[in-house]
Amino acid sequence: MNNFEKFTLGAISVLFVIVIFFGIVLFRQQEYISAISPNAVSNTLLSSKKKNPPKVLQIFPATIESISGNKITVDIKLPDYSKPQNPGGGSVSFIDKKITVNTNSKTVFNKRALADLKEGDAISVSSYDPWQTADAVAAENVAYVAQFSSSQNAPK
Repeated sequence: MNNFEKFTLGAISVLFVIVIFFGIVLFRQQEYISAISPNAVSNTLLSSKKKNPPKVLQIFPATIESISGNKITVDIKLPDYSKPQNPGGGSVSFIDKKITVNTNSKTVFNKRALADLKEGDAISVSSYDPWQTADAVAAENVAYVAQFSSSQNAPK
């Protein structure tokens, strides 16, 4: 046997011993966990599925239709992927949707206060509620983006 074969055989032997050692350690840990509570692992997995998923802060652009008290009615444009205008080009049409944005004392207004917002203003709304499917959302943040006059066209 030459030196290379001796080194290779020695390295394989060392790796084999390490794998066996870690296998024994992991097996002992599994026995210890099972001894503590036979259903601990399966209960943990099942209980994590029962919990509600964490809410995600969603941001969407909108145009103000009207303001009444602490409620802002906005118009948003949702892409209608069911009716592509140009299937090869990937362009889609949009659906107009009206949503009521509820504000409260915790709502943060950026650039303009609620009293300074007007019909036709473009805003960006942050909410934990699913604005794609809901008719009303609670706003965490409302940011003024732009004012559109009657001579200008709001973005489509």
